[in-house]
Amino acid sequence: AAPAGVALPGPPAARGAGLTGATLADCVMPQLDLDRWLLAIFEVAGGALSGQYFVPLAIAFEDSEEARCRKLQPAALARVRQQAAVGVLADAGADEDFCRSLVEAIGASHEWPTQHGRVRCHPTSTFAALRGTQAADLVVGPAGAQGGNTTVRVGETFLKICRKLQPGINPGVEIGRYLTEVAHFPNCVPLAGFIEYQRGDGAPCTLALLQAFVTNQGDGWDYTVNHLVRFLEERVTRVTPPADAHGLQLALMKTLATRTAQLHGALAAATSDPAFAPEPISDEDLGAWRRATREAAAVTLEMLAERATALPPAAASEAVTLLGQRAALLRGIGASSRSVPRGIRMRCHGDYHLGQVLLKRNDFIITDFEGAPDRSVAERRRKHSPLTDVASMLRSFAYARQMALQQCSLISAHERDKWDPQLEQWEQQARRVFLASYDEIACASGLYASFEEMAPLLRLFELDTALADLRHELVNRPEWAEVPLRRLAALAG
Repeated sequence: AAPAGVALPGPPAARGAGLTGATLADCVMPQLDLDRWLLAIFEVAGGALSGQYFVPLAIAFEDSEEARCRKLQPAALARVRQQAAVGVLADAGADEDFCRSLVEAIGASHEWPTQHGRVRCHPTSTFAALRGTQAADLVVGPAGAQGGNTTVRVGETFLKICRKLQPGINPGVEIGRYLTEVAHFPNCVPLAGFIEYQRGDGAPCTLALLQAFVTNQGDGWDYTVNHLVRFLEERVTRVTPPADAHGLQLALMKTLATRTAQLHGALAAATSDPAFAPEPISDEDLGAWRRATREAAAVTLEMLAERATALPPAAASEAVTLLGQRAALLRGIGASSRSVPRGIRMRCHGDYHLGQVLLKRNDFIITDFEGAPDRSVAERRRKHSPLTDVASMLRSFAYARQMALQQCSLISAHERDKWDPQLEQWEQQARRVFLASYDEIACASGLYASFEEMAPLLRLFELDTALADLRHELVNRPEWAEVPLRRLAALAG
């Protein structure tokens, strides 16, 4: 399951449906420092996956490079032959030497011509300190689970190779560079450099990001789910729980809220850069947010009515409740935040949940500022209320609660309703602790005048987030629809 309810693309069959082919759209011309690789841009036509993709290629021959050829086998795309020599054509993201070469190219600010444009490498001011030893000595290893991109650890850095290309300034580069070089925000992963591709006079596309490797004890999602599973196991086995069973976890949620507010304060301090400079929330902003949520509610409720009978029993019951509250839900959207609250809209994280924060010595490091992957670059760079990040994090608590119930091996599926109220109590505690700690710093930082004024707006953003989650779950994971359905029913009540 996706951590914290993050939206994922559709099932593999749906993602590949309608594809008509892929063609080489552009590539880096042969270079001495790239003689074993082809930095290629492919155009994929038809279906949900249509667009441009960065697919660097590597060739290795069995006779001359047996060890390298063997390592590339899992990423092989085709067998190749050159006279008597045979080998593989593979994804270069699996080639250790290629990954080291990209790191070295970033540090040297290399620039390569392509058939139709250029590829440029850009280091940040922290590159030298982060790279450490010479590239040839850097240990390369996989970074674990892969999403739409490919991430590889190279020495003390993470190299993220972006796959599907979107024109425009990548928010991960833009915000990462600001937090690293301007704000010097200590609780984020520093950006060491990036690589971009530009075709002719068009907008640049980011091909890769290089970030610091941060030693950690896992992300906030795994920590929270594991804590809740242990809590349930203690209850089921009747082990005497400590007086404050959630004390440490709630203390960490307070720390997380503090770092979240400090992040927003750092982003709001960028008053000299028009792309970052905060702006007061206007009546037009409020009206646009309401209209967007109202339209989303209409589409989502119609989808729910069509699919409710196919949902699992618990979700189907929640669906009946929510459909009965349709009028109240829509009225609530129209009545939310009748007057414009005194607050700002600004650059935000944009895809904030427990999976995006790393636990390090009872503190948190915030990662991945690229924004929601299903949105365009322009949408991800748009200024919004920082409470959109807060709403996303609160929704993550609800998903962690559900995941813990599913992962606790001592509780069968038909017994989950019996134990869920205890996790409901935890979720409400976590929400209160997070909001109280966030408010203390956010208000003092000038993000808004008072939480009382902003509370209706937070409710609106929670509605919008839950509606988006429900649409995703109805299409892709019906068994998870109960989570956003439960939240929507609570918000409509």
